[in-house]
Amino acid sequence: MQLNSLNSFDYSLLILLLALGMVFSANNWFFRFWALFYVMVFTSLSPQLSLGLIFIPHVMASPQSGPFPSVAFKDFSNFILGHFGPAISLPTVIMLLLSMTNNTELLSLHFKQDRRGGTTSWIRCLSRAIKEQLGDDVTKTLFSDFELSIFETTTIRDPDITSLAVKLSEFSQALELYPYNQRQKFTGTLKPISHDSIQPALLICPNSSICLTEGCNRCFLQQKSRPRDIPRVTLIKGTDIYHNVQLLAGQCKSCETIYYADHERTPAAEETEAMKLFLNSAHYLKVGQKLWVNRAFSIAVLNAMYDLHASASGWMKFFNDTYGDKGLKLSRRHIWAAFIQESIRQVSVTSGIDFSIRDIASIEEVTQSAFMILGQSGVIQSAENHSCAECSQPYRAQSDLISNSNDHSAVLGVDHVGAEVIQASSNNELEMDVDVPNVTMKVLDGIVVGTKVYLIYNVLQIIFLCYYLALCS
Repeated sequence: MQLNSLNSFDYSLLILLLALGMVFSANNWFFRFWALFYVMVFTSLSPQLSLGLIFIPHVMASPQSGPFPSVAFKDFSNFILGHFGPAISLPTVIMLLLSMTNNTELLSLHFKQDRRGGTTSWIRCLSRAIKEQLGDDVTKTLFSDFELSIFETTTIRDPDITSLAVKLSEFSQALELYPYNQRQKFTGTLKPISHDSIQPALLICPNSSICLTEGCNRCFLQQKSRPRDIPRVTLIKGTDIYHNVQLLAGQCKSCETIYYADHERTPAAEETEAMKLFLNSAHYLKVGQKLWVNRAFSIAVLNAMYDLHASASGWMKFFNDTYGDKGLKLSRRHIWAAFIQESIRQVSVTSGIDFSIRDIASIEEVTQSAFMILGQSGVIQSAENHSCAECSQPYRAQSDLISNSNDHSAVLGVDHVGAEVIQASSNNELEMDVDVPNVTMKVLDGIVVGTKVYLIYNVLQIIFLCYYLALCS
C-alpha cells in the first residue's frame, strides 16, 4: 500500500514538472494559458500560485552566433568604391570585412555610445588596429588623393585615424551590423558572426600537375574517376573538420602511374608488384578509410607524443572532446596512423630516402618496413660508432654521492655494503674498478605515459557503488 502511494506521488510530481516546463518554455501566450489551466486542474497547486507562475520572467536560449552579412554584392561594391581609395586591393577589402565581422562586441559598444555613428574611442581603437596591421603604405589606399592632401595640411592629431573611424562606422551600418531597428530602438549586443557560410569548398588533389616518370616528357595528368565514382571523405585541417570532400587522383596515360595526394602508385609489371611511393612533400595524409588530415594535424600528433608523452588514446580523447562533432569521432587507430605517416615523411626527408612499399601493405607492414629501411633496424645513424662523455659513461655499481644512507632506493643492489663504505667510495673515484665496458644509451620503444585520472575516477566509482549498496542493504 505504501509502495502504491509512493508511485502515485512520483507520477503527480512528474506531471507537475512537465507542466511547469511547458509554462516557462512557451512563447505563445495562448499555449501558456492552456498549460496553466492544466496545472490548476490536475495538480494540487492553488489558483493563486498557478496564476503567479505565468508572470515569472523566463530566459530563452538564444543562438550562439549570428548569420554572416548577406548584403548584395552590388551594394557592397558601390560602398567600397565610394568610400575608399581607388587603389584599394582585394586582400585589404577582405581584411576590412573580417575585421568588422570579428568585432561585433566593439561595434555594439560604439553604437550604444553614439547611435548616429560618430568617432567614439571604441571605433578609433579599431581604426588604429587596422592601420597597425596594414602598415602606412597600404593604409594610404583607404583614402582618396584629396583626403591624403588634407591630412598633410591639417593640424588635427591623427587625421587618418579619425577619417577611417568614420568610414568603419558607415561600413558597419552598410553591412547591417547595427544594434538598432528601424524605430531606433536598441535591440541588444550584436551576436558573434558565424563564418560557416563562407567556408571554402575543399578538394584533395595530387600536388604534382605533371608525370615525373622518366621518359614521359612531363606529361599531364588526367582525372581518372567518373563523377559518380569519386570518393567523398572527411578532412581534418588543423582543428577544422570538413565533410563530403572529394578525393581526386590523376593518371598518366603513358606509364599509367596514378598520382594521389599522399603517394604515387606504379602499375604492376612482369614479376613485380604494384608499388606505393610515399611523397615527402604531401599536403594531406590518409589516416583512415574515409579520413584524411593535413600536415599541421599530423605534426601536432607527433609533437604531442614526443613532447607531452601523450598516448594515442589520450590524444584521441582530447581531440574528440575539444574539436569533435557529431559527424566524426576519431579512434586510436586514426591517431596511430597519423603518427606513423608523419614519422615516415620526416625521417625520409632527413635521411634523403624515398620510402616505398607494396601497394596493398597494411599499416603494420608499413611500420615494420619503415623501421627496417628508415630506422636501420634500430641503429641511429648519427650515433653509430660514436662515444662521448654525454652519452657513454663507465659502469658504476653504486652512485657517486648518496646524501642519505638510510634511503633504500639509493643503495639498491649494494645492501651488503655499509654506510661508511658508501660514503668513502663517493670520494674515491680513481680507485673504482672499471673492468666492465662502458654503459651506453638504449632506445626503449613502446613506452606510453598515461594519466592517472581515469584510474582514480574508476576507483571513486567503485567506492561510491559499494557505499550505495551498503545503504540500500
